[in-house]
Amino acid sequence: MDKKKLIGTIVGVVAFAALIAGATYAWLSNNLTVTNGVYNLKASNFVINYTNGTAITNVPILATATASTAGVVTVKAGLAAGSTPGKLTIYLNTQTGTGNTDTELLDGPIKYSWCRGTCSGTTFADNTKTLASTDTPQVAVITNEALTTTTQNTYNIYFWLDGAEVGDSQLGKKYTGYISASAEQTES
Repeated sequence: MDKKKLIGTIVGVVAFAALIAGATYAWLSNNLTVTNGVYNLKASNFVINYTNGTAITNVPILATATASTAGVVTVKAGLAAGSTPGKLTIYLNTQTGTGNTDTELLDGPIKYSWCRGTCSGTTFADNTKTLASTDTPQVAVITNEALTTTTQNTYNIYFWLDGAEVGDSQLGKKYTGYISASAEQTES
């Protein structure tokens, strides 16, 4: 009789664990939507919207980059209603390997920058960074950005090839990447 109780208890614990895992998966998959390349993820604490998707599709060669000439991906982030404060991190993800980024473009010509809100006409002298092969596959562009209100802040992430650093062997080479973001709750 004790053996039957032990087996019943084990079966019950396994079934309960499967129920919890299934409910968690269903909740997460219910909150992620993709419509025409626009990703929206709504969690109980944060709302992150990728305007026009996340893919980096155009990396122009520029002598001087400005907000109107550089490639851009826009991320909007804020708190969900009734949530506690958090912090946001936005990443530049480089895809390497067959058919992706040519290694000749790493360590030099790929530049990136960001601004909060509208950045028309801005030159990026103060916060321009250079992508290095040691940064791949992921580099944090924005870190610990405070999320304190339900009003979504807009973050524009810019990228370009520095014309002064692009050599003949790098012309026509391909860069493949995307922007991603994460948010985590902080103590209130």
